[in-house]
Amino acid sequence: MPDVAASQSTLVAQFASQRLGHTVGDGECFALADLALRSINVKSASDFGTISANADYVWGREVTIGQAQAGDVIQFRNFGFTETTRTDITRSDGSTEWTEETRSESRPHHTAIVASIGDNGQLMVYEQNVGGQRQVLLNQLLFSAVTIRPAPTTDNGVTTTITRTITVTGSAKFYRAQTR
Repeated sequence: MPDVAASQSTLVAQFASQRLGHTVGDGECFALADLALRSINVKSASDFGTISANADYVWGREVTIGQAQAGDVIQFRNFGFTETTRTDITRSDGSTEWTEETRSESRPHHTAIVASIGDNGQLMVYEQNVGGQRQVLLNQLLFSAVTIRPAPTTDNGVTTTITRTITVTGSAKFYRAQTR
């Protein structure tokens, strides 16, 4: 089965983008991806297997996160990430202080559409039925376990070091839609 053309993938992402803030179908996460693919007359999950409430849906040809592009569909299973940002401040007199912020999100059994690809495993995704929201949302999710520690900055004798640590659990499979 051939992959969809890049222009068709763009149409899948546009389908979701044009519905931001609105409920697609019955408001389930599956409905957004299913109707987006059907809108351009390509194969959907039902063409690859049985659809049930707990199925791990296949949406086409599996690709790696490094190959992912806008319009690809993501199928999550017990997925979650935690992002911890620690800021250390050292003053010229030797005194120090630090703060730490943590953000966690989970997608136990979920489907989303790739909106755009960022750095360090950061993707923007279109999704619905998240946190009680049954409308299409655009959210940033993190997919790569990394520690990012850019060089410290110094300004007026104050040195600031920011360390960002991301941990990831579960799985997220990326699928490229297939033509009929």
